[in-house]
Amino acid sequence: MRQFMHRPRPDANRPARVGYHGAMDSENNEPRLVAIEEKIAYFEKYAADLNDAVVDLSKQLDAMRRELKRAESRFDEAVAKLDAPTDPADEKPPHY
Repeated sequence: MRQFMHRPRPDANRPARVGYHGAMDSENNEPRLVAIEEKIAYFEKYAADLNDAVVDLSKQLDAMRRELKRAESRFDEAVAKLDAPTDPADEKPPHY
């Protein structure tokens, strides 16, 4: 969390105000509180949706890694078969 440095007001001799939005009664604050609660609810839903997307992507990534390992294994087997010495007697003649 950020910490903000206190900045002195231009007129330090003037008394401080008790709020920037006028009187602090519940009638004036109700619309502001509702708006804040709506924003919090929106951001909670947004965070949950992002979390679901990250979980889904993580599952897809794990599946792709497993598939890549299988493909690498098949590739290594194919390369090993090509590199293996063969007995000329086992090979078919070119005209066959």
